[in-house]
Amino acid sequence: MYTNRFINMLSFVITVSIFITMQYCIDFLQSSNEDLNMETAIRANENTCIDSSFDEEIEIAIENQEKENMNLWEIQIPKIDLVANINEGTTGDILAKSVGHFEETPIFDGNVGLAGHNRGYNMNFFERIKNLDVGDKIIYKYEEKVREYVVEKLVIIKETDWSYLEPTKDNKMTLITCVKDSPEYRLCVQGKEII
Repeated sequence: MYTNRFINMLSFVITVSIFITMQYCIDFLQSSNEDLNMETAIRANENTCIDSSFDEEIEIAIENQEKENMNLWEIQIPKIDLVANINEGTTGDILAKSVGHFEETPIFDGNVGLAGHNRGYNMNFFERIKNLDVGDKIIYKYEEKVREYVVEKLVIIKETDWSYLEPTKDNKMTLITCVKDSPEYRLCVQGKEII
């Protein structure tokens, strides 16, 4: 029915077809593998970019935290659980949001003068300084510097008495606030540096 020649020819065609199909499949798989490798490389690069971007965000956050720490200006009084930011000046706007620094006094060395509200405002940072006693600790931080004081005086002074804010050779901390129902008087708490 079929001649040997026909069968040999058919076998040859089938073999060549199988070979061509296999070669096509191999080429297709290699091409797909190259595409996959390329896609993997692109994704790896994207991840590197994302990681790099994330790393940059972390570095920026750390730098901002360091700047914030460097610009840190605060007072802490453990006995009355006070932790408050300090800003330059003693205007109403400043005292409404923080403790104010008397601009005439030094920022760190010498007699540092601070003012704060003690009632009637949203932020009454000095509300409880009347509860301090001689010997209580005051912690003062400015940028990366920290100084500790111990209360040595609690006195009522006239509102016109600025003598407690005068310059001193030794390091002092002077806190001034109003006296309830006595607008002509102020409470003055003064501490000396713990050495």
